[in-house]
Amino acid sequence: MTLLTVEGLQLSLREGDRFTPFVEDVSFSVEKGKTVALVGESGCGKSITCLSMLRLLNPEAVQISGGSIQFEGQDLLHLPLSQLRHIRGNSIGMVFQDPLSSLNPVFSIGNQLVEAIQNHRSVSYAEAKEKALHMLASVRVSRPELRFTEYPYQLSGGMRQRVMIAMALLGEPKLLIADEPTTALDVTIQAQILSLLIELQEEMNLGILLVTHDLGVVAEFADEVLVMHTGRIVERAPVQALFENPQHAYTKKLLASVLKLGGTQ
Repeated sequence: MTLLTVEGLQLSLREGDRFTPFVEDVSFSVEKGKTVALVGESGCGKSITCLSMLRLLNPEAVQISGGSIQFEGQDLLHLPLSQLRHIRGNSIGMVFQDPLSSLNPVFSIGNQLVEAIQNHRSVSYAEAKEKALHMLASVRVSRPELRFTEYPYQLSGGMRQRVMIAMALLGEPKLLIADEPTTALDVTIQAQILSLLIELQEEMNLGILLVTHDLGVVAEFADEVLVMHTGRIVERAPVQALFENPQHAYTKKLLASVLKLGGTQ
């Protein structure tokens, strides 16, 4: 079952009095229970493509100048903002790149989780707290009752990332957009976060759009890979086929840049 279909997406950046296209003709889909990885160098347009899906871009700086984004048959680009807000955090969850800057430093973890729940559900504080504690436990946050009372700066990077995943899953979404969920984490914590995402995907039958520049993560986690270069999708393939037989020159260079044990560079 296809959850998300992006066709011919074009984004344009303001330059003075005019807008110049910098993401062009991006098309792909994400199915239920499957993971699609969007890979490429920094600045190629991965994150901004994901932000456009939930219309989280500043329209004065970036315009969605072409294409369509369909989620379960609904046109997200022309949906009234009130309806789109219901989809954000409910049907579609998003894990942003930097959990420290995404979490509010002056509110406790618990307050932020409860607020996220009450924005979408008519429940009491006690009910929201119970759900928040349950979700913290589900994403393997140690001592959830204590973490509930703590502030973002008091948590480690891996723990903050788990909180962000918990927040993204509070609405029991069908699609999860994970933008560089393992960036700036050491390899042990990276493995734990990926293992957690795989486990949650199996439990919830989530469709996942994974944004990353880490090809090791792609090899372990993805079903399909989209290679992005200078604002365009230059290659798409099942993960095994891409690693065994890359077609585009940029993909070949991307794979060649990966350090190999026992090899030389």
